[in-house]
Amino acid sequence: MFRLNKSSIKFKLILLSLFGLIGFSAILFGNLSFFNKTNEQLESLEKSDLRGVQIANELVVGLADLNRLFEAAVVEMDDDTLADALQMATAQRNLIAQLEQLDTSGKLDERALRSAFDEYIAENNACAVDVIAGRFAGDAIYGAFSVALAKREQYDQLLRATGKIINNNFSTTLQQLRESSGDVTKSQFTFAALLLLLFMLAIIWFTRTITGSIDKM
Repeated sequence: MFRLNKSSIKFKLILLSLFGLIGFSAILFGNLSFFNKTNEQLESLEKSDLRGVQIANELVVGLADLNRLFEAAVVEMDDDTLADALQMATAQRNLIAQLEQLDTSGKLDERALRSAFDEYIAENNACAVDVIAGRFAGDAIYGAFSVALAKREQYDQLLRATGKIINNNFSTTLQQLRESSGDVTKSQFTFAALLLLLFMLAIIWFTRTITGSIDKM
């Protein structure tokens, strides 16, 4: 400290500038690391959780459309409408396959969902084919409808449960990102405040050194 006090004003000014530059660089590097990490987490969120939410919503909407097409095929006894329903069912099954490939938390049972979907499609397709072909006599059609409705209800319940889990996972991930952002902001603010305090003390020391030299002169 004695040698530092006896050093030249130019050296002290350079030392003070280096101190400020190092502190500013440390804050800048910390913010850059935080932004890079946040971007990686957001990209992962977009590829997994957000995509899962989108698929779940598309499946819910698709189920309503499928039900309308199957019902229309039965009421109108139209093979073309049934073909449209099966085409949409293929697209829906592809969405379920995409859901299985996502990096989820492991709480989802995509196989059970796929199995329930296949049973739902198979039963409704078989019922529609029999109605169009005129294979039902009397009240037999009501029994076939009850089985098809049961399969639809089973798939609907699994789909809603899956969507709830996906939405909860998405909300949890967002909450973790907010908490992480808050912790980093607090630590960066504390570090910046400490650095500012030290820099002000250094400026005071530098000013007193100059005024002391002037007084001696």
